[in-house]
This record gives sequence, C-alpha cells and structure tokens, in this order.
Amino acid sequence: MNASRSHSDRLALSGRAGQGVVGYRSEFLHLWVLAADDAPGLDPQPILEALKDLEHAALSLPGGVISPPASGLPLEVQHALAGLQFLRDQLWEPPSEFAGLLSLGGRVWAIHSGIEVTLEQMTGAPARWRWHEWEGGSPLAWSELGAGEVWRLDVANPAGVLHAHYRPSLAALPPATEADAFAAAARAQAESAPARDEGGSASRQARRRRRKREAAAPALRVVPPAPVPAPVHAPVPRVASVARVERSPRVAPAPRPAPLLRAAPKPWAKLRLPAAPRALLVGAGLGLLAAILGVAGFFARKPLTALVVGHYTLEMTTSPAGARVRVDGQPQPGRTPLALALAPGEHRVDVGYGEYASAGFTVDGVRGSVVRRDFAWSGSLGIASSDSTVRLAVMLDGVALGHTPLWRDAVPVGRHRLGFTAPGVRAWEEEVQVRAGQSARVSADPVKVPNYGLVTARAQLVSSDGVQDMDGVPVFVDGQHAGATPLDLKLSPGPHSVRIARAAGAPSIHLIDVQPGGRFFASAEFGRPADPMVAFDPPARVSRSAPPRLAIRLAADLPLPVRQASVFLRTDGGAFVRLPVAWTAGSGSGQGVFDFPVDRLGAAKSVTYYVELETREGEEYFSELHTIPVQP
Repeated sequence: MNASRSHSDRLALSGRAGQGVVGYRSEFLHLWVLAADDAPGLDPQPILEALKDLEHAALSLPGGVISPPASGLPLEVQHALAGLQFLRDQLWEPPSEFAGLLSLGGRVWAIHSGIEVTLEQMTGAPARWRWHEWEGGSPLAWSELGAGEVWRLDVANPAGVLHAHYRPSLAALPPATEADAFAAAARAQAESAPARDEGGSASRQARRRRRKREAAAPALRVVPPAPVPAPVHAPVPRVASVARVERSPRVAPAPRPAPLLRAAPKPWAKLRLPAAPRALLVGAGLGLLAAILGVAGFFARKPLTALVVGHYTLEMTTSPAGARVRVDGQPQPGRTPLALALAPGEHRVDVGYGEYASAGFTVDGVRGSVVRRDFAWSGSLGIASSDSTVRLAVMLDGVALGHTPLWRDAVPVGRHRLGFTAPGVRAWEEEVQVRAGQSARVSADPVKVPNYGLVTARAQLVSSDGVQDMDGVPVFVDGQHAGATPLDLKLSPGPHSVRIARAAGAPSIHLIDVQPGGRFFASAEFGRPADPMVAFDPPARVSRSAPPRLAIRLAADLPLPVRQASVFLRTDGGAFVRLPVAWTAGSGSGQGVFDFPVDRLGAAKSVTYYVELETREGEEYFSELHTIPVQP
C-alpha cells in the first residue's frame, strides 16, 4: 500500500515482500507483518484491511479507553500498540510477528513483537534508545527515537533482510543573496550583551577624545609648591593640595617665571582615610568587579576572555544539512546550518556528515568580522536493469529520475530510496548510499508478474465431527457458472465477485479486487449460520427511456442497521464509479432505492454494477457483479 504523500521523504520501507510477508505504509504506521514462510493460504488483504481499520480507530478513539504503560506516550500511540497486540493475539492466523515504525506529531517510535530487530543510528551521532515492554498479552516492545537523527530498523527474515527507515527532511542550500539562519543567529548573539558593547564603545570614544585634547593643549609640568611663611604665634595650617606648575621649555623656549596655579579642591579630597581601611576598600571593590564579571560570563555561557577580547562569527552551511562540527577538536552543539562565535585568531574546524562526507579547514578572523564557509557534498549514481528486455522507470526519493539505464551526477550524499516500476513487473523499492566523490552503482533485478491474478475457490462443511472439505459445490464468477470446488481461477485485474452456492443453505459471496500476479482465496463454510445477503431483483436490461429501479435490502436473521449504501457502476469495461443509494431506515435494517442514471450511460452498450452495504458496526456486505445490456 504505497501512497504518494509529503511524509514519504521521512519514512520508508525497503526489502522484498513475498509469501508470508506483508508491508503496510501510511502517514501514521510503517509496518512489516511476517508469518511462517510455509504458511498455506496466507491472504494479505485481511491483514492490510485490519491495519487500516486499526489506524482509523487509534486516531479517533476518545481518551481513557486504555491505560498507558508508561508516561510520555501519546494516546494515539497507546491505542495503536494495544490494537496491534490484539490483532496478533486474537485475529491473525497463523500467528504473525511484526516490526516497524510509528510517527505522530514530529515524533517517531520503533516497535517489534515476536521477532528480533536491530536499530542503527546512521548519522554518526551517539545512538541512544531503550526498549520498553508493553504490559499484558504477547511480548511487544517500543522505543522512542531521536526525531533529528537518521535511523534504520532491520528485520531478520529468511527471504532477505527487511528495513524500516526514518530521517529528517533534507534542506536545500539557501541562496547567497537572501538572509539565512546564520545572519539571524549572528544578530541574536550581537544583541545578547548590548550593555557591554555600548559601554566598551563609549569608553573607547572617551579615550580618543581625551587623547586629542591632550595633544592640542600645552604640556604642563608640576613644580613642588613654595613654602609659605607663617607667624610664630599662629599654628601652621595644613594645605590639602597646592601645586605650582610652569610651562615646559618645549612649549615656551624663553625662560620666564611660571604663574602659580592652585588646583581646585575636589569634593572627595576632604575625605581622607587611613591607609589600612583604604586598602581594604580597594580590595573589596576589585573583588566585587571580579564577581560581576564572573556572573556575566556564566550567564552569557562564554569564556571570560570573550568579554575582553570579543569574538568573530563563523557561518557554515552544508548540503545536505545536518552535519556535525568540531572546533579545535571540541564538538559544537547543533548541526549545520550553524553560526559559531570564535575568539579572534586561528582555529581548526572539522565538519562531518556521518560516514558519507567530511571536510577540514583552518579559519582566521578578527574581532567583529564574519567568515563564511559553504560545502555541497555529492556523488554519482548509476542504475541499470539486469533484464535488458525490461525498461524500468526509476524514482529517487519520490521524484522521477528517468528510465534505465541511467547515470546521474551531483546526487546529494546520504541514504536515498529508489523506486522501480514497469508494465508487467512487480513494483518495488531499494535503498542506496551515496558518498562524497564516489559513484554508487545499482543493478535492478525486475520480477515479472502475469497480467492476471489467481483465485482459489474452496468449500468446507462444519459439523460436530469437525471440518471437512466439500467437493463439487458450484462456483459462479461475476454471475456466470465457472466450475465446482476446489477450483483455481485466472481472473483479470479489477473487482470480481465469487459466489459459492450449495443446494441447501445461503450461498457465500466474496468480492475480490484482483491484482496482477496476486494470489487470492474465496472460502465458503456451510453448516453454521449464513452471512447476511444483499437482496434485490436484478433487471435483465437497462432502458434509456425507462431506467429500472433497484429496491435494496439486507436479508439477515437479526436486523442490522445500515449506515451507508452504495452502487458501483461502470460502462463498457471502464472504471467503477461509486454512486449513493437513498436509504430509508425502518423496521429491521431499512430499505434503499436506486434509479439507474441515464446521464452517466452515454453511448455505452453494456453496464456492470454491484451493491455494497455497510452496517453501523462497520461490517461490509456485497452483491454479485451483474453485467446487463443498455437499450434505447
């Protein structure tokens, strides 16, 4: 069940599904279901339908339906795990094991039950996970994975290894002319400590202004003050600060008496402390300044030297994004694209994208500068078909690449998903690893499938003595007699009805959507209560002037409320179109009315149709396919 959706670049299944292996993929659940390889009559369709119903129920059940085994699991994931455990324990026969991935709301989980798996982290980062056991029922384990990493889950299978993959979306290089994440990071870092930058800038400006004033003014030299005579009878006054200065000979060569200048008394000059307390105050002030600087450095998460010498910015981008960076041998937090603040000077920088690419360089910068480095890692990819008679269409990560044989350069490094399709060939996917500067070569091995599906019709009798096969029970395909049980039928692709009728008892009707090269089974069990039947009187022909009307009901021993009724109709072998039936609820399960739409018949000479009824409990019942002529 492969669908083209936006999530397909994050989640994928690869391997070769065969007898005993069923692959299911959706936005929510990526799963391999494995049964015994020698299990006779394994029909994948019920398993796929059960998984589809489980997903619908898990995403719509109200809270409190089940209790969580541990905290941190979203309710939808709890429902899905409980449903998978119930399917494995109660419904799937023979007992089936499963393993795969769950994805919801940007989180991803690995799960497995009954089979050993191997988890691998693919980008070189430390791999951290822990399996948790789901309580009750059969063994089931789950583990949440890092959503920013690339993961692979390997499932051991006798027919070949099966993989489930997860990776974040790859980001392309931003244009050089546009603002990117690095510019935003640099601005954020520049704004993180405005007070320090502004203060430093103001201090530098003040120093420059002071030096200019000193260079422009005449040079002064200090002369010790002349002694001042005092009367004998009066005490000598203490002069706080008196100085006499004269101009330097450099400024005025002619010797002349210098005027006596008295310095203006400063406000704090009157407050003089003894030497010991003044030393204590100076030491306390220095200690307080050191504490303030230490706290600022701690909260800024930067070395103390960065507050003094500043930094320059190294902006780095890689394609693909997500590379790890080391500076001077020390790992840096985050992944590319990245902006790093480095101390002025030379540094050794190493960049690595797991096992696929690496680069190393030396960078040098001065305070306030911005240095940019960009890397685009790529390799080559060659693809050929091992069967020269088959020309395969190739998809690379969901994008059409061309037809085999082909060669592509400039393929981004990393793991990629290849998809192969061709008429008469079973579609499949593979994984390829591309490394920088190397060429990866893939030899595709197509498996041809016939343009028909094989359907086996069987009948059994259930009695108190057990179950025994019944031979010779008539089999009808699309309303036409085709033989008797046991019977193998080669049917063309598309929907077909298989009715297995017994002389006594209600017949068993199966509607099978036959796929090319598929194997399907239609089994009827007699001797137990019969399934409800879709009942109506089929017309022998369709008249354009007087189109017939179908009166449809659900014949059952107990009344079953019908939630939805539909007629599937196609003309002259075209595609089926679903048309609603007007249903009236009444006594029992009610009744529906359907008038053949003349406007949809066009110039068709025949029309094929069948009826589908869905009950309120979700059970579906079908009628046979009928093909009748169209007349004026």
